[in-house]
Amino acid sequence: MNPDLTEAVTKLTTKWSDVLSPADGMDTYRPIDYDPLLDMLAAAVTASTGQTESGRSDARERNPVNIQAFTLLERIDGQTRAWLKDNNVRAPKDLKAAVALLADRLGALWASNQIQEREYVRWTGMIRKWADDIWALFDPPTTKEIIGACPECGEEHSFGPEGEKSSAISAYYWRDVEPAAQCRRCDAEWKGQTQLIQLAYRIGASVDEDAIRELGDQ
Repeated sequence: MNPDLTEAVTKLTTKWSDVLSPADGMDTYRPIDYDPLLDMLAAAVTASTGQTESGRSDARERNPVNIQAFTLLERIDGQTRAWLKDNNVRAPKDLKAAVALLADRLGALWASNQIQEREYVRWTGMIRKWADDIWALFDPPTTKEIIGACPECGEEHSFGPEGEKSSAISAYYWRDVEPAAQCRRCDAEWKGQTQLIQLAYRIGASVDEDAIRELGDQ
């Protein structure tokens, strides 16, 4: 299992820690322990995400109804169990165990050349994205709309559940994580400074390469 996938599965299924720095409002560097992301997501369905201990929101501002958390949990559960069923693997009742089993079986199939590279890359990327999507509910990334048609699907706009209109492509980044962009219409994704610069050129956007490189240092 590659390191990025291992980290994602660990965060999704077991307790994990992050180190917060003085830049996060701490008086010194301090480790913070978190529950498995899937447990945090399940709890958020009937409660609220608020935001993390890294100090980003007041409990009184939290929304007691979290449709985003419910939708994401249902999607992860459904996709995981569908893959296991399609591959004749009995899914554990506990979602954390099911996700861990999914990742383990993917690795075994890949090691024995029983799965095509395209499917392996798609599913392992999906697992990593699950971890990112859950964490984004608790610690939202800094985002910026990108004006222009997606070079993959050709769409320029995305529409929310209330019909609200926004750009199809949105760039985003977290602290200590390379910036990325994603199309809300087709889920195409561009990660890192080089791919973001290439994306900008492909859609004919003006490119401030120094600004893009600085995003990863925020």
